[in-house]
Amino acid sequence: MISVNNNSYDWSQSMNIYKLFRIMGYKLQKPAVLITVNETVIRRSEWDDFFIPENAKITVLNLLRGG
Repeated sequence: MISVNNNSYDWSQSMNIYKLFRIMGYKLQKPAVLITVNETVIRRSEWDDFFIPENAKITVLNLLRGG
């Protein structure tokens, strides 16, 4: 299991940031969000290669856009 914004989700060994986005219902491959895993910021350049560890505590913050 993993915790995303205090909600529990099933975990799999090959779970990466993009699989997390699909589980959360994001339509964009790279949405405008800030992600922390176990209180460490995961940079957008790391999303391709970052695999989420089991029992991770994840925070996904939507960044506001507009003007």
